[in-house]
Amino acid sequence: MTQLTDWITAVSTLLTAPVAVFSGLAAWFTYQGAKRNTSVLTEGSLKWINANLLEANILVTNLDVEKITIASVEVKKPRGILVRKAVQGISPSFEVEYSPSEKPAKIVHDDLEVYSPGHEKHLPGLIIGSNRQYFKFYVNSSGLCSGQMLKFRLRYSTSSLSICNKALLARAIIPAAPSKSADDKVSSNA
Repeated sequence: MTQLTDWITAVSTLLTAPVAVFSGLAAWFTYQGAKRNTSVLTEGSLKWINANLLEANILVTNLDVEKITIASVEVKKPRGILVRKAVQGISPSFEVEYSPSEKPAKIVHDDLEVYSPGHEKHLPGLIIGSNRQYFKFYVNSSGLCSGQMLKFRLRYSTSSLSICNKALLARAIIPAAPSKSADDKVSSNA
């Protein structure tokens, strides 16, 4: 009888080990997939600057444990839309202003660092190292209409040892174009 129980124990151990390894691997792959999908969040918004130019602001929120660097952004849909880099300047009243660069391109390159949560440094009137950063650029609006959805692809890399470029998608709907005021309509009819 003792020999039979030894055989039963050996067989059950032999069958349990591969099942445990398989379930452990399945849980690890599930965790990696969930981490990849929720570690960086994006929100996009658009605002009309003039009849031919939209200002795009994409809020990137890093929930991962390591810093990420946004390397570039491009419009994926609709195809053929050109973007311009936001050039930072200072107004006469010493406020930060942004203006579009002169030359439009398919891809805007920039190195915007988005830190992991908990790395903020607060100075009077300034937060440095936040896990939420705005990526600002401009979109040429030729061929676009209000209500249309734009899809952006942001390329980023992490600060880990295995550096590889990853991609994020952000979406934004074009708002209604600003209409002329009543005074402008009256003066144009006169």
